[in-house]
Amino acid sequence: MYNFQKIIQRIKWKWHDLRCAFGFGKSLTTEKKRDVILVYHGIDAIGSTAYNTRFISEAMFEKQVAYFAQNTHVLSLDDFFLERFSPNKMNLALTFDDGYQNNLTRALPILEKYKVPATFFITGIHSLNQKVLWPDVIDLTIPYLPKEIDILGIRFCKKRKNQLLAKETGENVKQFLQKKSQAEIELVLSQLNTDYPFPLNAYHPDYYQTLTDLEIKFLGQNPLITIGAHGVFHTDLTVLSEQECLNELQKSKDYLEKLIQKEVSAIAFPFGTYNKKVLIAAEKVGFTQLLALDKMGNISHPQMRERFGINPFISYQNQILAIIEGKY
Repeated sequence: MYNFQKIIQRIKWKWHDLRCAFGFGKSLTTEKKRDVILVYHGIDAIGSTAYNTRFISEAMFEKQVAYFAQNTHVLSLDDFFLERFSPNKMNLALTFDDGYQNNLTRALPILEKYKVPATFFITGIHSLNQKVLWPDVIDLTIPYLPKEIDILGIRFCKKRKNQLLAKETGENVKQFLQKKSQAEIELVLSQLNTDYPFPLNAYHPDYYQTLTDLEIKFLGQNPLITIGAHGVFHTDLTVLSEQECLNELQKSKDYLEKLIQKEVSAIAFPFGTYNKKVLIAAEKVGFTQLLALDKMGNISHPQMRERFGINPFISYQNQILAIIEGKY
């Protein structure tokens, strides 16, 4: 049933693209009044989905931002939470997760060109003397792995589109590791690096390089940019004990505040996952703006806001339409 729905959706997108090409597509005006927080991850040169589905091209990003600047009211995350909304336009806030260096090198010049504010949610992996997020290490290692490999006692098989799936259950390796402890994930990374090392220089830095301490400091001084926390290790916070969760959130907050010499009040939960324990810990640490992903969890909280993710597989027209309508 799920695959059938995906096929129908793709047909609708293709049909809308065809109608747009002949001037008959749905209007991309923002007459529908909505207040939306968008979430991006990486920006690259070509919008590659070869390694993961978190990147769109620089050209696509600029096209979207140009549209937002002309047709919507784009405001900072602080102003969004304060509901300083336009009564006549769609209200948008832009956010980026994971703290990729390309947010600085590719996204920032476009944001500055159109004078559009954004929030960058950054992990604290540099405080651990690490430079690459563990999900990216997995993505970039998969092409160098054999067809089958054991990971923490589970047999995984390589499939098409750079996927590594559990042989018995079909679970994706990153989803499998997401529910493991930091120690277990680091053990897997160490074993992969020993048995199947890969040269980072085989990949463009856009796909793995994260912001350095100096770059975070620089961004923290930019009036268009707000810095938010995204954990230290990009850990699924729901897996941690209450004390571990408190420690993870406190360390991420302290790390960023020390760098930018400003209060960091926003947290975007890694993977978008949270539960009551995570929300309580976030409050105790002092976060007042809590960000999840779209339709993640059913726990309400007055300081919680969901976000609408960007789809790298669809056209500009269909992406704008999805934002306007609030669904794919």
